[in-house]
Amino acid sequence: MDTTIYSGDCRLSVFNISSQGLWENLKSPDVIFGYSLPLLEMQILLIFFFIVMSHMFLRCIGVSQIASYMIAGIILGPQLLDVLEKSSGKLSVDPALDGTAMLRCISVFGSLMFTFLMTVRTSRRVAFHSGKLPVVIGIVSFFAPLFGLGFKNVFSNSIDPHYMPLDKALGERTAIVITQSAILLPSTTFILLELNILNSELGRLALSATVINDILGIFSMTLASIQATYVHVSHVTAYRDGVAVFIFLLIVFLVFKPIVQWVIDRTPEDKPVKNVYVHAVILTAFASAAYFAFFNMKYILGPLMIGLIIPEGPPLGSALEAKYEKLTMNIFLPISITVSTMRCDGIRILTEFNDIFVNIFLTVLTLVLKLVACLAPCLYYKLPLNESIAVSLILSYKSFTDFILYEAVLDDTYISQATYAFLIIYSLLNAGIVPLVLRSMYDPKRKYVNYQKRDILHLEPNSHLRILTCLHKPENVSEIIALLQLLSSPNLDFPIAVTVLHSDDNSIRNLNQQLLDSAPCSIGILVDRGQFSRKSIVTSKKMYNIDVGVVFIGGKDDREALSLVKKMKHNLRVRVTVTRLVFNNEVEPNWDNVLDNEGLKDVKVREENNDIVYIERVVTSGAEVVTVVRSLAEEYDLMVVGRDHDMTSKELSGLMEWVELPELGVIGDLLAARDLNSNVSVLVIQQQQQQV
Repeated sequence: MDTTIYSGDCRLSVFNISSQGLWENLKSPDVIFGYSLPLLEMQILLIFFFIVMSHMFLRCIGVSQIASYMIAGIILGPQLLDVLEKSSGKLSVDPALDGTAMLRCISVFGSLMFTFLMTVRTSRRVAFHSGKLPVVIGIVSFFAPLFGLGFKNVFSNSIDPHYMPLDKALGERTAIVITQSAILLPSTTFILLELNILNSELGRLALSATVINDILGIFSMTLASIQATYVHVSHVTAYRDGVAVFIFLLIVFLVFKPIVQWVIDRTPEDKPVKNVYVHAVILTAFASAAYFAFFNMKYILGPLMIGLIIPEGPPLGSALEAKYEKLTMNIFLPISITVSTMRCDGIRILTEFNDIFVNIFLTVLTLVLKLVACLAPCLYYKLPLNESIAVSLILSYKSFTDFILYEAVLDDTYISQATYAFLIIYSLLNAGIVPLVLRSMYDPKRKYVNYQKRDILHLEPNSHLRILTCLHKPENVSEIIALLQLLSSPNLDFPIAVTVLHSDDNSIRNLNQQLLDSAPCSIGILVDRGQFSRKSIVTSKKMYNIDVGVVFIGGKDDREALSLVKKMKHNLRVRVTVTRLVFNNEVEPNWDNVLDNEGLKDVKVREENNDIVYIERVVTSGAEVVTVVRSLAEEYDLMVVGRDHDMTSKELSGLMEWVELPELGVIGDLLAARDLNSNVSVLVIQQQQQQV
């Protein structure tokens, strides 16, 4: 067996991988941990055991699972079990081959894969086309926290030389400010995914600002690495590293990016990308990490740049996510976070508190500066206060992704073990508290909210009518086309922009209910019985007239339905009749009544509106409402009704007890009932719920 000499002693530097099991030495069964594979298996087993045990308690109060990974690391760290120290001498005294080597390799692999995949999830179209605000936030949030460097000399006269020499202590304070100023793209992407707001306007804003900040950060980090090499290694090596980075950028943008686009272009639509290309991309990400490490840079910069080149979504981005995301997020990432946290010696925070007090102060100061730097532009651009605070918290979030920076400065001896422990505990508090605060102040149901009216009632007369239509089955296509044709005009004065979404899910009713609850615009549900779509679509020279009926009781949804059918009057094939149901009892006037009468004003006066017939029907009971509605169903091809109505009438409110399909409302449910002997189709309208 090969040997190597250390301090005059002959010690093993090569070790076996697999043992013969517990029976190899029954008197000392722990001899199996002198082999690399059993030792690694035991380390991983302990990691996941304490992760599960921690999360059993934390999930009860809604704490992120990331916090469980960190707590497991603290339990396995120097405070309690000290697994790294006990494992280090099991295999070899060579640090590169000791008992923690494989675990550290898996940890680095997990960080690399996570960074790459989170960057792939970033939409370049969204990140670089979101207006001026994210650019301002990204630039200001990068430079403003650096003002904390002006305080690094505070109490410098009281630095204990036994803790750290003066020049190194000031360097530590510089490292604190720089690491806390950084906004890492994988960290922002992850918390947006965790909150399920990655594609919201707020999420796009935070993502865009992070990309701008990261571009500046990567540039600064590269210059800092080259400068450190210039000072501590040699001038020639520093110049070599600078040229290597330039060559890497040329290869990425002039070679790798066109190849990626070529792979995407040659992949047939609706077909998965070939596995060979997926594996090639992953190997390229690994190679880029090795490349940067070889040239004295942070290895994570390579996968970060490669990930930004890969377009998100199908075919390539989604293939990478499908193949590697679950493995990374469920196996490698927990190990990576836990191993980094296992290096945290929390006791040192107490024993060396006086030495790191200024470091804690600089961390808090940098946090405040960053919050202000993010909050001020948001408020200046008139973003609502809650949204502004949420963006600031997201961009100030420090979590496990920052461990890469912390470990880098710890390994390079820029910071002490006590400072590293504090930064880990600070990240733990962030991971546990910030997501809870964001969930309480930012409602995920409003994640697609736009700060403007998005309903038909408030649409300008000649403006675009933008429609998102959702299809479940192929036969729904003709039904939707039939409805859209009712809104079309022989001229181009009323353009319609249609986007089609194919929501392929059997739980259609649940989906409809969720859309009704959270859609940021007006929404309609079409129940088509066939006759309407057959008459509407012209398949021969014969053109049928379409009779459209509206049941108007009152309320914002009925007014929205009325606004929609008013746009049908320009279609010469459409004949619209509005039937208002008036209850034979005195109702106390309210603002809804005023708005109802205002919406019906131009419909009532026949001289002003020859295209719509207006009828009033007096009803005295809920039973009579049912009778009238069922009779109207026999007269029209399409009935357009509001989902919710003015429920001040006890006759109408009593019908709610008999509703089978609440997503259609009282009248919609009556018209969609299976026992209704009619071929009428029903369009149920709900006005925008997410108000400004």
